Amino acid sequence: MKTCSTCGYEVSPEDLFCSNCGTRQAKAEAESRSAGDVAFDGQPSGAAAINYGSAAGAYLTQPDPTTQPRFPAAQGGWPPPGSEAVQDRYAPPPSAPGQFPPGQYAPPGGPAASDGAYAPPPAVNAPSGFPAPAGFGAPQAVTVCPNCGQGWTGLQSCTFCGQVRGLPNGISVSSAGRRFGGYLLEGLLFVCTLAIGWVIWSLIVWTQGQTPAKQVLGMRVVRLDTRTHAGWGRMFLREIIGKFVVSLVGSLVLIGVVIADLWLLWDKDKQELWDKIAGTVVVNDPEKRLIP
Repeated sequence: MKTCSTCGYEVSPEDLFCSNCGTRQAKAEAESRSAGDVAFDGQPSGAAAINYGSAAGAYLTQPDPTTQPRFPAAQGGWPPPGSEAVQDRYAPPPSAPGQFPPGQYAPPGGPAASDGAYAPPPAVNAPSGFPAPAGFGAPQAVTVCPNCGQGWTGLQSCTFCGQVRGLPNGISVSSAGRRFGGYLLEGLLFVCTLAIGWVIWSLIVWTQGQTPAKQVLGMRVVRLDTRTHAGWGRMFLREIIGKFVVSLVGSLVLIGVVIADLWLLWDKDKQELWDKIAGTVVVNDPEKRLIP
């Protein structure tokens, strides 16, 4: 009598498995190997991945022919869908609720389209995980300076030629050297006119966005909100309130006033702190193009 090689239990020659421990018998395994060599669509048994079905996202596996049961060639060499073997050993891992197998996508309108087709998922912005906006990835228009034709890289003025945004071509922001020259000239005019003349002169030219020194040097203060020259009220805010606040705060620090006066050296639009308070910028307008 033949015995099982694993547990020693007596088995008959016709038995494929041991009735005690379930071990597959050598004779049955040999017969299964010879029958299964042609059951996998011409592929050698256990040599490559087996294609289970022809639908997109088919489940692939590499069963071990020495331990896994084989099926006749009439069934394609693979357990049919829904069989116990598929559910027990060879079924792909279950998907989470609402998910589809690999290669298949649910259309935006529901789990499946009326014609059975699946729509690809919308584009996703990888860093944030949110759907990408319409036209994402399309070339964007580059802002070009209308005066010099270079790419606009500044905020209110062109980095290359100083052209101020929204003003006629040729109206550029005043340089730091011209601004410091205006400070020196302002002090000289203040002394020469005995202060009284400078004050009266200032009250007159403030209506055109200028101070006495700016009028002599052809400079003008422009409002950034309206793109027009500053009036008397805006000049009062800039020259009196803005400079007083900056001077008061700067006096609390040893070099605060110096930093405030040199602020335009590293500012992109050559603005002083009082310009930022008043929302203004100083431009060159020697031809008086900004005067109505």
